Amino acid sequence: MKWKVFPMRVRPPSRHAACILALLVCRCLLVILCVMLAGVLRADAASEITPYDCWGNLSFLPGPVNISSFSANGTAVSFPSDPTGGHEGGGPNVLHMDGTSLVSVWGGSYGGSALPAAGDSVGGSFWIYLLSTPTPGASVDVRMTGYDSSNTETVYCHTSAIDLSTLPLNTWVEVSLAPSSLTWTAGLTPGFNILSSGGVNCYINAVTFGRQTQSAGGVVASQVSAGNIPVFQPYSGSTFNGDFEVGNASVGNQYWGSSTPATLQLITTPSSTTPGTTQSGYNMAAVGASGFGWNPASLSSSASDNLPRIGDKVGGYYWLYVPATADVTKGIPTISFSSYDPMAGDIIISDSNTFPAANLIKGAWNQIPILPVSSAKNTVQPKANRVAIILTAPSTAAYSAPFYIDNIAVGKIPTGIFFSPSTSLLDPAGNVTTMLKESDTTLSVEAVIQNSQSGSALSGYAVMNLWQQGVLKSTVTKPVNIPAMGVSGLSFASADLNAPLDGLSPASLSADLTLYGSDRSTILAACTTLLRQVQTISPSNSKIKYVGRWSGGASGMVSDYVRPYFKFSFTGSYAAIRLATATNLDVTVDGITTHYSGVKGYTEIARDLAPAGVHTATVAASTYPDIIRYDALYLDADGTLVPAVTDPNEIEFIGDSITAWNDGYSWLVPRSLGVESSRICWPGIALQTGYGYVTTTPANIGMQDAYFNIAMATYGSSTAGLWNFSQSPYKPGIIVINLGTNDAAQITGNPGLVTNFQTAYVNFIKKLRSYHPDAHIFVMRPVSIPYADVNTAISAAAQAVISGGDNKVHFIDTTGWTVEILSDGIHPSPAGHAEITNYLLPILRPYLATALPVFASASSASAVRGDAFHFQAAASGHPTPTYAASGLPSWLSLDPATGLISGTPAAAGSVAFTLTATNSAGSTNQSFILAISEKNGPGSPQTLTTTIAAGTGTARINTFLSLPLLGTPTASGQMSGVVTGFTATTFTNANAGWTAGQLSNPASPYLVQFTSGAALGRALLLSTATANTATTASIDPSQTASLLTLGVAVGDAYEIIPCPTLASAFGTPSTTGILGGTSANAADQVQILSGSTWKKYYFNTTSSSWKQASLETAAGNTPVPPSTAVLYSRLAASPITLSLQGGASRTRRVADIANAGITVLSSTSLTGQTLASTGIETLPGWISGTSPATADTVMLWSANTWKKYYYDGSHWRAVGLNTIADSVTIPVGGGLLISRAGSGSGSTSLIQNFR
Repeated sequence: MKWKVFPMRVRPPSRHAACILALLVCRCLLVILCVMLAGVLRADAASEITPYDCWGNLSFLPGPVNISSFSANGTAVSFPSDPTGGHEGGGPNVLHMDGTSLVSVWGGSYGGSALPAAGDSVGGSFWIYLLSTPTPGASVDVRMTGYDSSNTETVYCHTSAIDLSTLPLNTWVEVSLAPSSLTWTAGLTPGFNILSSGGVNCYINAVTFGRQTQSAGGVVASQVSAGNIPVFQPYSGSTFNGDFEVGNASVGNQYWGSSTPATLQLITTPSSTTPGTTQSGYNMAAVGASGFGWNPASLSSSASDNLPRIGDKVGGYYWLYVPATADVTKGIPTISFSSYDPMAGDIIISDSNTFPAANLIKGAWNQIPILPVSSAKNTVQPKANRVAIILTAPSTAAYSAPFYIDNIAVGKIPTGIFFSPSTSLLDPAGNVTTMLKESDTTLSVEAVIQNSQSGSALSGYAVMNLWQQGVLKSTVTKPVNIPAMGVSGLSFASADLNAPLDGLSPASLSADLTLYGSDRSTILAACTTLLRQVQTISPSNSKIKYVGRWSGGASGMVSDYVRPYFKFSFTGSYAAIRLATATNLDVTVDGITTHYSGVKGYTEIARDLAPAGVHTATVAASTYPDIIRYDALYLDADGTLVPAVTDPNEIEFIGDSITAWNDGYSWLVPRSLGVESSRICWPGIALQTGYGYVTTTPANIGMQDAYFNIAMATYGSSTAGLWNFSQSPYKPGIIVINLGTNDAAQITGNPGLVTNFQTAYVNFIKKLRSYHPDAHIFVMRPVSIPYADVNTAISAAAQAVISGGDNKVHFIDTTGWTVEILSDGIHPSPAGHAEITNYLLPILRPYLATALPVFASASSASAVRGDAFHFQAAASGHPTPTYAASGLPSWLSLDPATGLISGTPAAAGSVAFTLTATNSAGSTNQSFILAISEKNGPGSPQTLTTTIAAGTGTARINTFLSLPLLGTPTASGQMSGVVTGFTATTFTNANAGWTAGQLSNPASPYLVQFTSGAALGRALLLSTATANTATTASIDPSQTASLLTLGVAVGDAYEIIPCPTLASAFGTPSTTGILGGTSANAADQVQILSGSTWKKYYFNTTSSSWKQASLETAAGNTPVPPSTAVLYSRLAASPITLSLQGGASRTRRVADIANAGITVLSSTSLTGQTLASTGIETLPGWISGTSPATADTVMLWSANTWKKYYYDGSHWRAVGLNTIADSVTIPVGGGLLISRAGSGSGSTSLIQNFR
């Protein structure tokens, strides 16, 4: 086994709605997980650096190559041939160090293509193999150094603090090297030192140094985190955008303490800074001095907003760029979250203070978790009237170079058990990935579990399923112990799961992860998909609804003007888009909205949704500068795009910055009404061209011209020409105009200019009417113009059109409205926009068309007994329908607002009920049928019934049968656990708690089946000759495989399962109806193949026990493992039925097939297995041929005779008939004989993934 120990790295936060908001997430590490402050240490040094090659090979071959000077001293330094069998990246020799020793290398001349360069942050790794237990305080340190002309040595990277006593003996472990606070200086001579101190005896190999590199997306691969990023529901609205963006009323603007400008400075040109780029979005902030800043925010004021509420437990993260020269031991800028009330002041309820500064990577962005404090007061307090995000820049910190902060995200930590965003799928190199390469042979997952529910420790099982084209292929199971959440209300646990692919094509695989309770049936954390197959849908698909100004072309769709969006509805559980350029999005899926900052490329927007029913997603630009350019939509491979569920009403808002305001009235009004909306507006724009403050080209274009163009010039699609209203994808039924604010100051007091303005307004309304003949047009008096002549002109313009006979034009007189205005005297505050919204709602609502609900979701679905069922009902109509059901069984519940149906069926069968969608226009009913089936697949409980054919009373009729189901153990202790030690013939679980001798009782033998690791799927008989202890069990001598040979390793998971015997499987004449006798000739017989001989057994009525024929020795305890099959010879003239209850194997099956001769193999417990699906022909060394005379064959028992089949290289064929036999079925509870034509000894492993 190869272990790796690294500083922890976290992947970028999940960008999809369901990961954080539906709270089902999920990716992995290779080998050991080390925990620091409830976090998981993980990374891969090879992926974090560009290795230097200036020394040639540092794998000690036997001694460094191409090095000018080399010295070694100490009690023992040598370069022996590697006696351990080697490891990843290692050479044939190793460095042996025993006791206090030193190896020093420096280069007077060196070559290579990758050399240290000025400004490099240096990292690396090395491998260590401990030969004996180190003494307390012993250490090993590997350093890369640089020497100047005076031979002064400077250390540029070194071993992180590693406690050698925690490392395993006789195992290669890879250890990472941490950069120092310095970067490489030009002109230095590179060198390195390896130092050992104290009582340490070890091998060293594969020393690698290199330049720290940056991964895709601006995330440094060496990023660290003190703990896991929690699952949380991000707050949005008020001041909670956290992107440091201009104009979004958030971080960097007036909401941060203006008294400390040096502490927090908005950076609008990140390319000019040391980081060179933001972590997300367009802007960031620099912290260049001690002090603090705060960003206060309001509490929730309605059930529909996304703001903090009393009692919320809060968590999140922020990104911190640490200067390469920073002395982090003196402190770093931290983020905390406070609950404020006038009496108690600010009470810190969450902070980032548990993050150890020593884990920071300098010269890189670090993602730092914000976690609840360990205090009784760690929720939003009952008397709070606001909350705040607080930045603290400590006075002790050094600010010779600024720190940078970006993308602060906070939100409510929900109650429950969840897979955290740190759950990861990793490639073979240990890098986070979303897909496998065709060359990959293993799927590795690290499951990180968040407990924000239970004050007691929990135990459970992480179960990973592998699927190929909808067929379950394999299951890996790992027990998990979840600590109590403690005072902070939050804890984490982890489990690593590794699934061999066994030749399955990665391109066609899907994988999911579920956390079950100790009973293996209660779901603690709902299923999350790790790997999926998707289909690509063109943005031009007619089922996608575009609202606002969009331009299409070969490169996809491009949005224009302010906050356009598109909607689509689909079946399946997943959706993603591919963005051509970085942007900010607000994505709403089934009513839940998530904010995405600075996303680009493949972006998940929904995952792990209810697989049944119809989901609707709305993808909107977040703010007025944001442009959406996307060229692909992705759904599950078995998902379907259906016509978008939309409201029949659309409102268009025309205006300036007041209308374009982020989350202003033009966004709040349609959301409150539940209608579609568009915003043709722009900050600074006036009605008339030549007026206003528009800075795009041409400058000062007015809405009288801009409205009819495709886009604002030099913005969005940059497409010249007029908007094609006849082909417009949206048709507003209501238009609200709010213009004149940017004309007013330039025309007031000049009657001629005011008259021109009034005429232009009349002409604009009339031109709008020509393109929107049926729309109701509302002309608003601006709320903040102090000029009476301009206000009068706007009113007069509207009245002139009304008087001209247009009875669908309306004037909204805002005189007397109470609207809070910001200090600039022009723009409404967030509260002012809410007030405008409340004024407009009753004005516009009567003009909305009602529409009877129409169901978009299917009228039937399927469920599985014992599995959680979810169905998303969906109906269009206006007002937005609510849902009800009649005849709903007690185990199902319906959310009347969302239409989500949920529950867990307890029995198979069919359920019928009626769904009703209702709004003010009426109700629509839909008859619904839910078909519930029994479980079928790995781990599912099943009943297997086998009929044994009747004999004649004088002649025998044979039935070939197997016992593939796994029973439930009755022994005490951990029947599922993790290996903590092993030898060739024993395995240990230090926490097993078995009863001594209980697993080695000959009358009730047991098997151990490995459910993870290299031995995944192996089931080995436990010894009945050597009694088990409380912690250790032995493998039966009949099992020739060695645990060492099989690759069993510490950390592998196992299950203990009962092994049937002749007595337990076939019973007695009185219990099962078998025919016993005083001799074998007078009784039914069971024949079991042993080597090349069929041994016969029968029930002896004289002794009332099972005997082996001829020898007449006791045989009731003879094991009948689930992987074998027996031949039952029935003498009695009546059939009998055997009923076997148990569970299907929870994992793949590995069986040893003799290289020569005959092997008996049971069928699997799954129905529909055919010769072609067994995979036998893929067995290494399998002989195919055009004639059965020279080919390996398979025999099936049918009609009281053996029928033979062979593989011709393309198809299975029946011997004699020579017909294609690929579809010949292997009966459940049956078996097959495999006859190999070879002459070699030994066996070959057949791996079956239930294909």
